[in-house]
Amino acid sequence: MKIGILGGGQLARMMALRGAELGLEICILSDNKNDPAAQVTQNWSAGSIDDTVAVQRFFSGVDAVTFESEFINTKKLESKLNTTLIKKVQPTPECIGILQDRSTQKALLFENKIPTSPFIVSPDQFQIMDFFKASKSGIVCKKRTNGYDGYGTFIIRNQQELNTFIANNSKTGQFDGREYIAENLVTFSRELAVSAVRDINGHILWTPVVEWKARDSKCWWVKGPVKHKNIDKLKRNLSSLLQKINYIGFISFELFDTKKGLFINEVAPRVHNSAHYSLNALPIDQFQLHLMAIAGLSLKKMGPNNSTLNPISKSFAMVNLVGKEIAETSKLEVKLKRALPLISGAGFLHWYNKDTEKPGRKMGHINVCSSESADKALKKALSLEKEFFNEFKK
Repeated sequence: MKIGILGGGQLARMMALRGAELGLEICILSDNKNDPAAQVTQNWSAGSIDDTVAVQRFFSGVDAVTFESEFINTKKLESKLNTTLIKKVQPTPECIGILQDRSTQKALLFENKIPTSPFIVSPDQFQIMDFFKASKSGIVCKKRTNGYDGYGTFIIRNQQELNTFIANNSKTGQFDGREYIAENLVTFSRELAVSAVRDINGHILWTPVVEWKARDSKCWWVKGPVKHKNIDKLKRNLSSLLQKINYIGFISFELFDTKKGLFINEVAPRVHNSAHYSLNALPIDQFQLHLMAIAGLSLKKMGPNNSTLNPISKSFAMVNLVGKEIAETSKLEVKLKRALPLISGAGFLHWYNKDTEKPGRKMGHINVCSSESADKALKKALSLEKEFFNEFKK
C-alpha cells in the first residue's frame, strides 16, 4: 500500500522510517530533496499544495494521504482535488479545518463540555481590555492559526504588557485582533499530555499520560507514565468528541494540571513531540499507529476499545536536542560522529539530519527507557543531552 505524506520535516521522516517497517510504501511531497523525510524514501516528489499539477499527480499515485502538520490550507487543497482524490485524506480536511484554528478548536471543546480556559475570538480594543480587567491572573493572546513552539503566543500579566501588545498589533492607530483569540491565563502545577489514535471503525487506543516541560517555549523533555485521578473521565469525553467529528489518525492533547482539575490547553491533530518516546517505550509507536489508522487498517487486536497501551519498560523519558548555534552540514557530520557513541547503550538517539543547525531548531531527540522511576529516566536523558552538546562544542 502506498501512503502519501504532505510535508518533508522530521515528523514525516519518522513516519517514513517506521512505515517502511510495516511494509508500507511511503511517498513524500515537499519542496526540497534534502528535506529530512525526502532523504529516507525513494518516493519523493517536488511540490507543494500551491502546485495543482504536482498535487493531483501525487494524490493519483497513492492509496491514502496524510499531513505532517495541521498548518496547511485545507480549502486550497480541496480546490485542487476532485471528490475521489479528497476522500484519500485522513484526518479529513474538515477535521483539520476545525482543529487548526484555535477559535473553532476551543469552541468544539466548550460545546462538548471539555474543560478549557474561557476565551474570546478576534477581539477589538475594548473587548480585549475588558477581558483583561475581568481576568484574575492575566490573559494569553494566541494567533488563531500557524502558532507553534511559542510562536504567535503572548502572555499578558499587567497593563503595560497589554498596552504593548495593542500597540504592536495596531494599524493606523486602530487595534486589529482578528488573527487572535484571547483566553484566561491558567495557573497550573504541571503540564501533561495524552494522545489517542482512532481507526476507521471507531476503535480508539490511548498512550500513557506524560508530564512535559518547555524551555524557551519549546518542548524540552517528557517523562512518564504519570497518573491523574481525573484522566479517565477526560478520556471518555475526548473519545466522544473524536467519534462525533469522525476523526481518523493520531491526535495529541496538551493539558494543564490545575487545582480545579485537568484543562485542555492545545489540541494537535497529528503525531506529536510529546509522544516521541513511543519510538522505544511502547510496543507500537505513534507513527505506525497513525499510518495504520489512515491506511484503513484495524487497531482492534492491539487492545480493547479505549484501552491504554502499556509501556515495555517501567518508565521512560525523552529530551529534545535543540540547536544552539548556526552550523552547516559538514560541521554537523563531524559533531555527530563525535557525540554518537555517548548515546549507544544508554539511550536511543533519533537524529533528523537537517542540513543546518540553528538556535532553537529541533535537531533530534534522545529516548531513555528504564526499570527505575520516571524521574531517574529523565535524569539519565538530561545527562545524555548535556554530554551530547558538550561533545558538539569541541
